[in-house]
Amino acid sequence: ETAVAIFVVCRRADALQDELFGGGRARVLELGAGTGWLGMTLAANAAPLLCRVHLTEMEHANALKWLEHNVSANSAAFSTGNSDHLPAEGAQATVERGLQAAAESALRVTVGGCDWNWWAGGASCVAMRARGSADLARERLEKGRWDLVLGADLVYNEGGVAALPRVLRALAQPHTAILYAHTLLRFEHFDDLFFEGLRKAGLEYKQVWPELLAAVPGEDLESDAQPFSELFPETRVVVFRISRAAHINAESRHAGPG
Repeated sequence: ETAVAIFVVCRRADALQDELFGGGRARVLELGAGTGWLGMTLAANAAPLLCRVHLTEMEHANALKWLEHNVSANSAAFSTGNSDHLPAEGAQATVERGLQAAAESALRVTVGGCDWNWWAGGASCVAMRARGSADLARERLEKGRWDLVLGADLVYNEGGVAALPRVLRALAQPHTAILYAHTLLRFEHFDDLFFEGLRKAGLEYKQVWPELLAAVPGEDLESDAQPFSELFPETRVVVFRISRAAHINAESRHAGPG
């Protein structure tokens, strides 16, 4: 289901390009990038609309090193338009055009660490060993002026359920859109806890897929994206658009200098 969620959020971002990136070349941040497929595919498909795609992972279990390896292995594709280096999504010709556009637009695809404990009042072993660099990395992420934050099925335990809303709140500017693919009922009780955490963090959320499916002519994403629905009818992938709550943005606009 995680692979399905990644596929769906990528297609949603692609379908909503004009709305998400209509105000100029955008900065995109992906949390929990894993192999990097989602971020790299978006970079290929929407290159003319983007100035930077930053993929993040935790350092634990060499996850960040694997992500760095994958992006490095595909860097030739972004610089030369050679699609042999990038996992294809859809027609090969479309990916080739996207990669060529990425090269011509000087789009930056970068990789960095992201420890959710930075925003949870605690610190991982890695962060504790390098407190200065961890604080600097956190500050850079918070000041990244991200237009779009992406993620797909990022929570696997109660700690993650509690931490993710805080991370999203710390990274969300008033203009930031967050697209998060989530498998409902994947874990018992996690959905309610996650939604409650979003509200407590001052975030609003709205399901934008599959509700918007009919508004995208020619797509049959629901059947493609739910290959396990017959085996696991109680679970289904949805995409939420998350943003800072309206009253939070209003308070930010009217707050004077500290």
